Amino acid sequence: MKNRLFHSAAGGALAIALALPGAAHAQDAAASDQAIQEIIVTATKTATSANDTPIALSVIGANQLAEQGVHGAADLQNIAPSLNVGSAAHGASITIRGVGSTDTTSKGTQGVSFNIDGVPIGRPQLMSLAFLDLERVEVLRGPQGTLYGKSSTGGAINLITAKPKDELEASASFELGNYNTRRGEAMINVPVTDFFAIRAAAAFNSRDGFIKPVLGNPGTLKPARDLDDEDNWTARITGKVDFGGGSDFILAGTFGHIGGNNATSSALWFRVKNMSTKDALKVFYNPYIGSSDDNFYNITGILHVDVGPVLMTYEGSHIKFDAQDVYNPSVIDPYGSTGNPSYLWTDYRANIRSDSHEIRFSNSAPGRLTWVAGINYYAENIPEKDMNWQVLIKDGCPQPTLDPACYVPNPGIVGTTKHESMGVFGQASFDLTDQIRLTAGGRFSDDSVSRTYTIAAGDAPPGGWLDQNGNLCGPPNYCVNGTDNYGKQSSSKFTWRLGVDFRPAPDQLIYASIATGYKQGGFNDVDPVNGGVGKYGPESLTAYEIGYKGRIASNLQYNTAVYYYDYAKYQLTGSTFLTPSVTGGAPVVLIYTTNPPAKFYGWENEIEWRPTRNDDLNLTFALANGEFGKGANVGFIYSNRIDWSGKRPDSLATFSGTASWEHRFPLASGGNIKARVGTKFSNGYYLSDLGGQGNPFTGEYTTLPQQYRQGGFTRTDLTLGYTSENGKLDVTAFVRNVENKLQLVGAPNGMGTGNDDQVFARIADPRTYGVRLGVRF
Repeated sequence: MKNRLFHSAAGGALAIALALPGAAHAQDAAASDQAIQEIIVTATKTATSANDTPIALSVIGANQLAEQGVHGAADLQNIAPSLNVGSAAHGASITIRGVGSTDTTSKGTQGVSFNIDGVPIGRPQLMSLAFLDLERVEVLRGPQGTLYGKSSTGGAINLITAKPKDELEASASFELGNYNTRRGEAMINVPVTDFFAIRAAAAFNSRDGFIKPVLGNPGTLKPARDLDDEDNWTARITGKVDFGGGSDFILAGTFGHIGGNNATSSALWFRVKNMSTKDALKVFYNPYIGSSDDNFYNITGILHVDVGPVLMTYEGSHIKFDAQDVYNPSVIDPYGSTGNPSYLWTDYRANIRSDSHEIRFSNSAPGRLTWVAGINYYAENIPEKDMNWQVLIKDGCPQPTLDPACYVPNPGIVGTTKHESMGVFGQASFDLTDQIRLTAGGRFSDDSVSRTYTIAAGDAPPGGWLDQNGNLCGPPNYCVNGTDNYGKQSSSKFTWRLGVDFRPAPDQLIYASIATGYKQGGFNDVDPVNGGVGKYGPESLTAYEIGYKGRIASNLQYNTAVYYYDYAKYQLTGSTFLTPSVTGGAPVVLIYTTNPPAKFYGWENEIEWRPTRNDDLNLTFALANGEFGKGANVGFIYSNRIDWSGKRPDSLATFSGTASWEHRFPLASGGNIKARVGTKFSNGYYLSDLGGQGNPFTGEYTTLPQQYRQGGFTRTDLTLGYTSENGKLDVTAFVRNVENKLQLVGAPNGMGTGNDDQVFARIADPRTYGVRLGVRF
């Protein structure tokens, strides 16, 4: 079945591609104001036309981001095909074509490279930050191992910030909506001299929570505020010095704060599955209210030096992110468990520091030969305290309390994780003829991850845990009962890409490529077979792709691609319980990764059409599938692992896409009214609980590891807006998620509870609506 799907998709894509050039000659050119504008991208580390770049990619410009309410990475999935952005305990979980990462902890690496102005962002917390004053977003689908390195087996997302210009301009917008939403953004661009300009931008975002903690409240405790609210702000100031002749220097500083209660949209799965949205958003009361107090800054420098035939580019940054979070207070019924009634919550503290440097060279004026070569270095240091607390509900333990006698530490980690990466890369394209272009590239990567840590696990001894001074341990102290441990894994890999492009007619491109991808290896905290730290190897694959990009007419664009990924090793991560007989000490719950083979394949399509000067239609749709191979074993009980081979990977819908239509109504005054309807549609997909529930000491499961199915859905947005004659004033009303349905964005998880009413799940936002006012000068 899968081979028939792949071959028929490939045949269909090629048949369409070969027929379209003829169709282009048969059509008259549309009026210039209907024409689709050329977009320049830097997906290949050099400036190229999106239509002439032999990669499956989507580009979303600044106006489109604002009009469609794209405030962060999670909103991109409503525009770009084959992209899903889920939610995990430590931030965003991004997959492209079903490929991502199932380990979002500090020692995990991502499957999709996330970059801001060429600077890689390693931590999911930083990927979840709000967008601010962007020029465009590029979503690259497929492995980008040659130019982007280790964390790009699924693809790459590039955020390009707006840079200072040589003209005075300013803008501001303000938005009001339900859930007491208040958003604002402002920008000013000032040309100080003929060669120096400054641009400053700032934004704030405040919103009440979606999740209502109203179930099971004994009535004697202070009511909790709604969960998953937001209270954030971000600011950026950028300076640009233009030296002339294509040389310049850009220095930018971005600063911000993340507040709110950080519940990350955790709801009760059985209510999401069986009840209306209003009732599904109700969860059990927990007096340990979540809170975030995160602060960050990012200093980035970009230097371009044009020395005639060669352009030198340097991109470097220093990022600091300080997290102080009480997150994910348990939404399960504390009185419904068979054990000691208790409240659960997590206290996470981290001081993330990362430094990135990349120097590359390319030809200043690409001709028959286009090339780029460079070297990069990336280092990340993450001291953290990740503590999970179980607070007993019993006499003498008022809630909330800091009494150490009332606390049982669930497994937690205190320690420092370090990542270091170095790479040397190059890629060249040569026009063999006016119609045929050959591409070859390669990268050598050398990566390492290490962690010195202590694991806390098990019940407290009589009298409670003691710190080094003999004092009882309990929040806000961070002492644990484990022994110090050290893990390290180093990986190196050569990845390559070969491609051929054929231009049958102007503005038509057929391309084929073979590429390899790579994600560094790592280690499990305990090797249950050999003892000590258990290392696992790098993720590696070979990807095959055939695609077409065509400007059929000046007002009609069609892109299509067929792909097949063959993973020799895919990093599959879940939770596992190891008994004292395995660890030689305390029982341990740990994140456990294996390397089974896997396959992914699919067919993607994008159509943009402007039938009149006042209409824009966009359609994307994709067919996709995949499966894990032999050796994929999962389960909470290590002694009784479950065969996961043949299962479809998570977030991989067999049919999905987006559709939108926008119409402008010209007014006699010269302004216009713009109406837009857009929807994301998908058939069912799975999200996996790779642990299940059971008794690890007897080896018996009460619930096997399972895949939870998100059924088919549509998620529709409506906007209606007015723009003045000079374009300096606009007013827009909007409704997002008209259906008011909740979709899973994280796998349901109730590890160890054994009760259906104690399984929680991360969900997308419910219906939101509001009005936005914007002004420009």
